[in-house]
Amino acid sequence: KTLKEIFVAVCYCPFSSHLVFFGSDNSLNWLLLTAPFDHSHNFIAHCSKLIIKPNNAEKVENDTQTPIAAPCTAGDLYELDATRIAFGEKVFSSCCKLSVFLGESNSHLTIEYNTLDSASGTPATKNNSLSDRRPLKSRHTVYINDSITHMVYYSVKDDESDSESETIPLMRMDKPEETSNRSSDGIRESTTKAKKSEYPIQNDQMSFLAMRVTPNDENKLVMFSDTYDHSVVEGDDANKYIVIEVRSNEEFQDVLDKMRSNASIVKYLHKSLEYSETYEYLKALKKDTLKEEQKRLSSLDSSQRKTRSSTRKKSVDASQNRVLLVYPFTSDMNSLEDAALGLMEASGAHPHSHIEVDDQQSVSDSIKKTGSNELAASTVDISKKIRGRNHYLTIRKEDLDRLEPEEFLNDTIIDFWMRWIWRKEIHDSESVVHFFISHFFTALREDGPKAVSSWTAKKNINVFKKRLVFLPINESLHWSLCVIVNPGSINCNGNDLSCILFLDSLKAHRKGRISKYVRDWLNYEWKRLVKCDPLEAPFNNCTMPVYDPKIPYQDNSWDCGVFVCRYAYGLYLRRHRHFTRDDLDDKFIRAISQSPEFQFDMHDIERLRIEIKTLLEKLSANYEVMKKKEKQERKLRGTKETKACKRI
Repeated sequence: KTLKEIFVAVCYCPFSSHLVFFGSDNSLNWLLLTAPFDHSHNFIAHCSKLIIKPNNAEKVENDTQTPIAAPCTAGDLYELDATRIAFGEKVFSSCCKLSVFLGESNSHLTIEYNTLDSASGTPATKNNSLSDRRPLKSRHTVYINDSITHMVYYSVKDDESDSESETIPLMRMDKPEETSNRSSDGIRESTTKAKKSEYPIQNDQMSFLAMRVTPNDENKLVMFSDTYDHSVVEGDDANKYIVIEVRSNEEFQDVLDKMRSNASIVKYLHKSLEYSETYEYLKALKKDTLKEEQKRLSSLDSSQRKTRSSTRKKSVDASQNRVLLVYPFTSDMNSLEDAALGLMEASGAHPHSHIEVDDQQSVSDSIKKTGSNELAASTVDISKKIRGRNHYLTIRKEDLDRLEPEEFLNDTIIDFWMRWIWRKEIHDSESVVHFFISHFFTALREDGPKAVSSWTAKKNINVFKKRLVFLPINESLHWSLCVIVNPGSINCNGNDLSCILFLDSLKAHRKGRISKYVRDWLNYEWKRLVKCDPLEAPFNNCTMPVYDPKIPYQDNSWDCGVFVCRYAYGLYLRRHRHFTRDDLDDKFIRAISQSPEFQFDMHDIERLRIEIKTLLEKLSANYEVMKKKEKQERKLRGTKETKACKRI
């Protein structure tokens, strides 16, 4: 009644954290009103209003009797996924995002992240499943003209992120020797020297935006007063900056170009940093990286901790070393498939009810070709069927414990999962995919292409006849997945795309260095198998580029192995789809990013962890039945032989 307006719609915009009202006034003017929403009811005093006349769509400012601020201005909103956000020394890594709104006068940044608490409000623990925890979304809106005093950035160029040369390992460097220059605003510009990394494929370069912001009631940064102090200039503390580490270098560079062309923000965007200057801004992230590495080491060593009682230690070791199964093993095929009943990924189910039309016929043909004969046999000795090409996995109790919440998966679990989802094609020489065990890349990196090529030659594996070749990678206490696409189409003029897909849930490995190892091996294999080809090294950056499509990412520090399992499953389901140059033009959005096989979240990851554990427990029961049956058969044979000897 006071404003004499009728609002016909009210909605909340999560991208800009604003309430939006749409309606009309008593003069039949269309009206749009927006206000920042901060979970309080006092938003009228901060809202902006736009009135559009029905005749000529002229924008006019509202009358002065209403408590409305200046009219809102048009602008563009850009969003960036962030890996981590540091408020001084406080680091967040769950569902991080940076939104940049560029307008004529009200340009602002919105920083978002999640914290996980249980529904009761108590801190999240290993005893609480993800479904019992409530993600708490936090947002901080920072207006450019009001609170930002300094802003710098570092953007990794494509040629740097894919570089095959050694670089200074930023995240593992010791405290550098510095030569300091004091800028006019008190920010120290430093050059650094650092030691060479012991992990050459760790991703030691990252794109980030760093700024100093004056805390106020509107941006709510006063809550970080214990970890972030914008007034600090002197000293070597890590609490002087707010740092947003972004995931995509390409998207970040696009947004930076927009920011540099905006008059209201360009004056605060001071400079682009050189790589040697980034150390000072990333101290908090470095500490967080080292803390997470220590956490992983502690978790991996937990099963080997010493106890005070030697007797108890022996019993614990015996329990942990108990063999649950050796996979693959002789079993009734139906029993093996029954172990996956009620499970999704373990049973090979498609994550969505529909499959793309172009995939349906290929899948149907594959089932007709390989499925019927397999399931017809009542008892199948899988180990004999794939002898000479198989890698036997001994799975113990300590391996199963890796599937407990907040534990890190080891190579045994990863290798088992790859073998399991491939189980119906592993013996088929015409299968369009091949899975290497996790030790393959380790041997390639440490011993060179010759060592692993002797392996493929002995097992008679021709990777150039495969559409997808999977290489799980475990380096620096982190898992990622490298997938070689159409390596045999390297010199073809068709539309098939030859490339390397690199899937990393934390962006912790250097795709450029990993792809170099892979290309060196492919060139060695090419010389061995395609001896008549005049090209000695056809695989290079141009003919076999590496891409990292946008995929779901983890929001914790321990689920990287489960993500690799899920990535592999998603691509395996798409093994009958041809990857073409059109996918490259589309940035793999349709082929991967928006495909049904890659629509999953952290709840699916938690479920998959439980699924793999359930599957192993069921297979272990089948394995025990098989071992008892073998024992009885041996005993029966021994009895018959004894009786025969007595008769003789």
